[in-house]
Amino acid sequence: AWSYRTSGTAVDGEDGWRVRWDPQVLAPGLAAGTTLRYVGTEGSPASVLDRSGQPLLQQQVVTLVNLDATADPAAVAPVLAEVEPSITAQSLAADLAAAGAGSVTALTLRDEDLAPIEDRLVALPGVSLVAQTRLLTVRRDLASPVWSGLADLWQDGQDASAGWAVQAVAGDGPVTRIAGVDGPEASDVRTTVDLALQERAEAAVAPLSQPAVVVAIEPSTGAVRAVAQN
Repeated sequence: AWSYRTSGTAVDGEDGWRVRWDPQVLAPGLAAGTTLRYVGTEGSPASVLDRSGQPLLQQQVVTLVNLDATADPAAVAPVLAEVEPSITAQSLAADLAAAGAGSVTALTLRDEDLAPIEDRLVALPGVSLVAQTRLLTVRRDLASPVWSGLADLWQDGQDASAGWAVQAVAGDGPVTRIAGVDGPEASDVRTTVDLALQERAEAAVAPLSQPAVVVAIEPSTGAVRAVAQN
């Protein structure tokens, strides 16, 4: 909790008693042109690790490629198809038509995918790039049904690490923290998954035409070492 006391001056005028306004009546040290805001805080993001401590999932920056109604699908599609070949001018046009006057997210890109095409995307009318943070596998080709459950555990840890802060924001931009409590650092999520074995399991089911699942369990401990599904 944040508690404090302030004092002010009241003046008896023609309209009766009135408080003489001073920003410091609201909060100590508050100046004219400065506002207060409450924000949530969190510590450094944790990682999801395999049995040996190698990262499986980490928080990373991704970029949303958003299109508004003025975007030209025929111009955008060839650029995005370099990363995702299934994207066509027809598919983008259908998405935009379904959105009406709204915008659509055509693709979400990791940094390494964005870099070769960023300049071309920025130059296209109706295209905007929005950065976000997400929990992702350390490599795009890692895919397992268990990742979603591990992401839920990771999010529980991040939520538990939440804190808060009250900030004074000056009219010309500077921000000063004047109160708050930092939450505890979130612990890494340690798993029994063996990254090398997970890679081999995924490689084994990927070329199969029929649905297939591989679950590798260590007999002596019951620990799950890999889960792969095509």
